[in-house]
Amino acid sequence: MLEAKFRRLKPYDVFVDYLYTHNIVAKLEDNTWRVSWDKIRVISKDLLYNYAYRFARYNNLPEEEVYREFIREWSSKAAKILYPYSDNVIIILRRDIYDKYLLLIHQFRYKRIETIEKRRVKYWVYLYSEHPTIRYAFVIRRGLLTYIPEVLTEYKHPLGSQLPSDPPGPEYPPEGPGEWLKLRPYQWEVLQSIWRNFRTLGAATVRMAAGTGKTEVAVAVTKALRQVMPDRFDKVFFVTLNTLLLWQAKRRYMKYGLEAGLITKDYFEIDKPVVCCTIQTLFKALYPHRDVKTVYVGEKERAIEFIRLPKEKYALLRDAYLSSNLVIVDECHHIPARTVLKVLTAHPYALRLALSATPWRDDESKWEIYATCGDIIKPEITASYAARLGYLVPAYIIFYVLDLPEYAQTWGLKGREAWRIVENLVFLNEKRNRIIADIAEYCVNLNLIPTMILVRRKAQGKFIRDELNARGITAEFLHGEVPIDIRESIIKLCERLHIQVLIATQLADEGFDLPPMRALILAAGGKSSTRALQRVGRVVRPIDPRRYPEAARLGPKKIGIVIDIADNAKFLLEHATRREAMYRTEPEWKITATASRIDLFEMIKYAKRIQFGEIKA
Repeated sequence: MLEAKFRRLKPYDVFVDYLYTHNIVAKLEDNTWRVSWDKIRVISKDLLYNYAYRFARYNNLPEEEVYREFIREWSSKAAKILYPYSDNVIIILRRDIYDKYLLLIHQFRYKRIETIEKRRVKYWVYLYSEHPTIRYAFVIRRGLLTYIPEVLTEYKHPLGSQLPSDPPGPEYPPEGPGEWLKLRPYQWEVLQSIWRNFRTLGAATVRMAAGTGKTEVAVAVTKALRQVMPDRFDKVFFVTLNTLLLWQAKRRYMKYGLEAGLITKDYFEIDKPVVCCTIQTLFKALYPHRDVKTVYVGEKERAIEFIRLPKEKYALLRDAYLSSNLVIVDECHHIPARTVLKVLTAHPYALRLALSATPWRDDESKWEIYATCGDIIKPEITASYAARLGYLVPAYIIFYVLDLPEYAQTWGLKGREAWRIVENLVFLNEKRNRIIADIAEYCVNLNLIPTMILVRRKAQGKFIRDELNARGITAEFLHGEVPIDIRESIIKLCERLHIQVLIATQLADEGFDLPPMRALILAAGGKSSTRALQRVGRVVRPIDPRRYPEAARLGPKKIGIVIDIADNAKFLLEHATRREAMYRTEPEWKITATASRIDLFEMIKYAKRIQFGEIKA
């Protein structure tokens, strides 16, 4: 490091310039000037030679040597990072890096999200805010460092940086009774990318389409970390909003020989290496004096589930969570929700793995996902990518444009009550629901069983179920009030083809695993791209003849058939257009449309022949 002794020069104006120059580039310690990166980082590279010349002149040093030392110190790092243990880190940037990302910084600095709730506008916190005292510095959410690569190379997560450079794998032995876990080639690529992100950012956001093995990757990450650092990863939390997903995750961990415990109203298995728990329960354990807001859809349909525990169990759960070093959040597109965000940011030291088939939102709240867990890593495993490799089947989507006479009155509706009126007029319309029952009956007659119908309202689902049962078709209805053990039983009956039509509310949008499903009727509308892809993901899983012999005996499953009801009513027609645009992002999916009932049935029959391998698409 370049050093120079402090001198008092005369005349006075020379001494003033001497002090000014040295204060710009160096720090005075023990009567010695030492060139400091913190000082010279604010100088542009073009002006660096000027200060080097003045510093050299006042200290009788060779100019070129001083300049080289200045350049070496100036280039030694791009940023200094303070508070790396926190989710909000202070970044002190070199001037050229700050200028390079100035537009990006201010874009996020002033970004805000507006949501209307109960006639009030809620402003989300700024994702960036400038540091009040240091030039070219700001406070940034840790996950957003992925957008500034020069800073990301300087940042080292306190725990992730301790990991070895390469993960073990791609095959993992069971730690107890169970099977070997052997990753597919693309799953191994994803795990390697996760590992690289863990070593720098300490978090990773993974996009994997439904049916491509997100949970297997989560199990593999857990096993890999336990192999390299068993003492640090003796407790892992798998969290989500859906109790059904917890059961599925527990079974998958147990399948590959790793003990997993549940936190539900009937189970409190906190001593297991892997703990599967809902976000809502964790929120109550971390913030006992705050309420968990329950979300309702339609007629009091519960969108999230919440259990109450004794205070002593909440304390044990809180301590176990805060002592864990890996948190896996499934269906991470829910991270912008208050409860999810609070739970994750309560434990900033832990490594975070965020999983979803659709890790984004249709509004600006998607930045909360990336601010918490980083940008989506490569490779992104889409449905088309997996279909080309033979791990999924393509979707064959038929839009059925339904135009009932009563829909005409919806176009003149205005005001805040317009959507409620449209929703009641369309989704509770008995004529419409009988048409949907006709389509399901036609699918059953073509041996497309099981067929699933996704509905928006509970009354809608009950009506269609009763209508199908009256026609001699075995149909069941899943909704939020059905106990978890009953749901499991219904799903197993569907897998064995004892139930021909399964009707479900939006609880089946995510993580619902039913590979034998051959046809899907979307009767719930909606414009969300997240829900659109999640729903179609229910029907593109192939049938494993060893696991589902009854379904395999019907014939092969070359495609997944989707009948999307596009209602020609206010709001709903636009929603259908948005869904179509999202479907077209998957190049392997075929999309067609009709407004004729006869043509619809012919299209379903044609798609059935493709599905059973009778003809090629």
